[in-house]
Amino acid sequence: MLAERVIEKAHGPDHPEPATALMMLARDQTQQRKFAAAEENLKRVLRIMKTTLGEAHHTYGVALLDLASVNESQGRLDEAERLLRKAMAIHEKAMGPQHPSVAGSLTRMARIAKTRGDLAQAEGFYRRALGIQEAAYGPGHVEVAATLSAMGEI
Repeated sequence: MLAERVIEKAHGPDHPEPATALMMLARDQTQQRKFAAAEENLKRVLRIMKTTLGEAHHTYGVALLDLASVNESQGRLDEAERLLRKAMAIHEKAMGPQHPSVAGSLTRMARIAKTRGDLAQAEGFYRRALGIQEAAYGPGHVEVAATLSAMGEI
């Protein structure tokens, strides 16, 4: 990718700016179902961010969420859940347990629990996410509606 090379040349290969470009590329690769390439790029992003920002930084958590998506898309639910839990712990510590990004992790964990057939666990995750979303956005927000809709499917 030309943009990645330009950014790398300007900042060096182990700077957060190239990592951000790589993360965006990996998201595109995930949408295109190029999972091996996305996973490789996200693992590189995580190495760069770990070195430059540290594992407690919220952006490191975002990269973990992206890697969880790659794993979930390939049916590797245990690994996806492990990454989601790690990302959620980072976001809870960095931004607080009531931050909307925590709700995002919870809805994704609910989806995995539902896929596994653990509907009680899925409902628990959705209920916690719903509480966070309603507090952050209000009851009429689209995120609240999406979570309610997903809960209605279990």
